[in-house]
Amino acid sequence: MSSRPRFHAGNLDQMTKWAEEQTPKIGVVGVHADEKTASFRPDKGGNWKIYEEPEYDSKYLVSVDTCTGEDQQMQGLAADPDFHSVQVWKGPYEDWHGNWHVPRLVALHHSRLDIGVLAQEIEGIARWYGSAFIVPEVNNSGLALLKYLLESGLTVYRRRKYNDSSGMVEKSFGWSTDKITRKTVIDHMAAELIEENFDIPDVDVLKEMKTFVINDRGKPEAAPGHHDDHVLAAAIALYNIDSASTFKTPKKKQITNRMLRKNPALMCPDGYMRVPLGALKKNYKRLRP
Repeated sequence: MSSRPRFHAGNLDQMTKWAEEQTPKIGVVGVHADEKTASFRPDKGGNWKIYEEPEYDSKYLVSVDTCTGEDQQMQGLAADPDFHSVQVWKGPYEDWHGNWHVPRLVALHHSRLDIGVLAQEIEGIARWYGSAFIVPEVNNSGLALLKYLLESGLTVYRRRKYNDSSGMVEKSFGWSTDKITRKTVIDHMAAELIEENFDIPDVDVLKEMKTFVINDRGKPEAAPGHHDDHVLAAAIALYNIDSASTFKTPKKKQITNRMLRKNPALMCPDGYMRVPLGALKKNYKRLRP
């Protein structure tokens, strides 16, 4: 019995034609001094592909599949270690005209960076997309990554885990991939593809999906000479897309007259107050004739 493709070939071909017309922005992402926000800077040598910049009131989720440094391809026929795949997905939404938009991949990172450097990349992209919800795989090197993300104060996925010793259900951080969860997310992604319930504008991700097969033992994995990093990251994201967090508009700090008296530096450079004229008029009583 030979291997067979796991995903619908026709829908993948149709999505690939659309993806070939998409041109991402290439650049780098860095966290600001306040450690709460970040920005994107175009750079031809950057390691981020941006298909859509963050928008307020949109929902975003970051999924992470970390590399192990080992050859995980089918039957281990090629000495080609796997990669990190970090993906940002935009949640489904309905626009002002009543049109429904399916989940979409909006940013992608693919590398073999040291886990500490990768953690900084993930923090930057999560901050830029409004402190997006992160679903990191904790298998292998993912535990070291998880520690950094938690120390950075980012919102990380928590799973339910049964404790054999105490007999209680506990909550643990990070996504754990095993035989059951791997098959679950792959099957879910395959079903969503048939229904055309997501968009992937990146050709490299689609190529991995085309070479993702079910082997003669019935296990879904990458075909010989290929990888499945993007496939697993996308599958994990789609399975948890309902947990995507909203990029909220930052609240503007209101400056009162009392604050101005204590700190005149809050005035505009030309000496005028930052309070609107209408607000100032409310503080004065009308003169009666």
